[in-house]
Amino acid sequence: MTYTLDGANVKKPVTINLTAKEEGPYYEQINDILRKLSLQGQMLSFYQQGSFGCTLKVSIPIYSEKKTTGWAYKVDLKQGKLEFISKAKIDLKAQQAAFSVEEGGDYVVLTKKIHKDAKKTVDIKKAEKDVEEMKDSGPSKDSDQNNNTGNGGGSSPATIPEEKKISVSIEIRCDTLANDLSKLEDPALESYVPSDGTILPTTKVTVKKDSTVYDVLNRVCRNKNIQVESSYTPTYGSYYVEGINYLYEFDGGKLSGWMYKVNGSFPNYGSSEYTLKDGDKIVWVYTCDLGKDVGDNSLSK
Repeated sequence: MTYTLDGANVKKPVTINLTAKEEGPYYEQINDILRKLSLQGQMLSFYQQGSFGCTLKVSIPIYSEKKTTGWAYKVDLKQGKLEFISKAKIDLKAQQAAFSVEEGGDYVVLTKKIHKDAKKTVDIKKAEKDVEEMKDSGPSKDSDQNNNTGNGGGSSPATIPEEKKISVSIEIRCDTLANDLSKLEDPALESYVPSDGTILPTTKVTVKKDSTVYDVLNRVCRNKNIQVESSYTPTYGSYYVEGINYLYEFDGGKLSGWMYKVNGSFPNYGSSEYTLKDGDKIVWVYTCDLGKDVGDNSLSK
C-alpha cells in the first residue's frame, strides 16, 4: 500500500496523521459486513481525524483475474452506511487499485458496484437483509458469477476464517495536570484538562488477536472523538504518541509527555510494538516529571 500527498494541492493547513493500515481499528467489523453481503474487497484505514486539507492518491493491492472497474466506498459504522467515493483504476498486471481520498476513515475497494447511481450511499442493515432474503428464496442461476468479487479467485467468495479476538480495557488520564493547572505552559489548554483528570474512563473493547496498544488507542479515540496525534520513528521502528486530547509533549514542562502502562507496568518500548493479550489493562497517563509523578522511576535513573 502506498499513498502520495501533493503539497501544491493543499487547500488549507491542517495537522495530519498519515498513519494508515490495511487492517485498521475496525477491520473485524468491516470484514463481517462484507462476509454478510457476500462481498470481498481490499480494506484501508486512515487514522486522520477529518480532512487532510488536500487530496491523497492511494494505491492498494487487490486481486482481480480480469480487467474490471474498482469501486471505492467509505465505511461509516456509526451511521451504518457505505458511501461511494469514486471509481478505482485497477492495474491488472500490478494487481493494484488506485483511487483518491480527502479525509481520514475506513475505506474498502470492491470490484462490484453496490450502489444505485441516483443514491451514492448503501444502508448496511438493509443490504444485509436483502442478501438474507435472496438466500432464503434459493440460489439464482447466475448468483455465483454475480457474487465473485475483488479478492476471490473461484466462482464464489472464498471462505474467510473467523478472526480470533481478545478483550482488553483502556483508560486515558492526566491527573498531574488536573491537580495543578499551573504546570501548563499555555493557560489556554486548561479547557482540555478534565477536572478529575479523566479523559477516557476505563473502557472495554474487543479487538483482533495480535492488536497493539497503539491500535487500541487509535480505535477508541476515533470512536470517542478524542483527538490523537502520532509520528513514526524510524530509529525505533514504532509510532510515538505526541498528543492526546490536544495535550502534547512539553505542554506541561520540559519533562512532560504521554506514557502508557499495561497491567500496572511501564514498557520501555513504543506502543505500536506492544502486542496485547486477552484481559490486558491499558492506561495512558500524562507525566510532567519524566514518569516519576505517575509511578515510573525507570527513566530518571
